[in-house]
Amino acid sequence: VDAMINGGDGFIYAATENATLYRLDPESARLEYLGKPYPGNRMPGLQVAADGLIYGCGGSDNQPVVFRYDRRSGRFETLGEIRTSAGGEVCFRTHDLEVVGNTIYVGETDNPSRTNYLWECRI
Repeated sequence: VDAMINGGDGFIYAATENATLYRLDPESARLEYLGKPYPGNRMPGLQVAADGLIYGCGGSDNQPVVFRYDRRSGRFETLGEIRTSAGGEVCFRTHDLEVVGNTIYVGETDNPSRTNYLWECRI
C-alpha cells in the first residue's frame, strides 16, 4: 500500500506501489480493483476534493503524473505531468498532494540533484 484514504462514502480507497487503485468495503472486506491510471509505478498521494472526485499523484522517477478519478462514472482522467511551464524542470518523485480550489499542490521527495520542491499545478 502506497496510500489510503477514507472516501467519505462508506469505502476506503487504497493505492499500491504499482500505481493501481482499489476500493475496500470495510463491512464485507470486499476489495474491488478500480484501475491503473498511468503506466508508471507509485501512487503515494490521494485526496477526495470538494468536487467529490478523488485526486492522486504518482509515477516513476522523472515521470510524475496527476490524475483524478470519478467514482460515479468509474473513469480516470490524467491531468498531466508535473513540470515547469517552460518544460525545463520535472518533479522527480511525488510524495503527497493537497487540492485547494483549482490548484493541486504536490510535494516532491528524494530528488538526488537538488532540493525538493512544492509544486503548484493548476487544474
